[in-house]
Amino acid sequence: MNAQVEYYTAQAFPDVINVANAFLADQIIREKSAVVATKSVPLKKTTITCVKGKLTKKVTGIKPTCPKGYKKK
Repeated sequence: MNAQVEYYTAQAFPDVINVANAFLADQIIREKSAVVATKSVPLKKTTITCVKGKLTKKVTGIKPTCPKGYKKK
């Protein structure tokens, strides 16, 4: 029964079916290009030395900052 309904719907509204197919094809292309675009080089981690009096701390990260009260050496 469902196959007959789908057949009659496709016969009655061919323009709607074509527009829907074009829309779905566009979506598939965009998803594939988005997956390719998101692959990037990992960001490089850097290490800085922070000083507070006689204490020193090494902070490592993509964009490291010294803790409160410490200054960059």
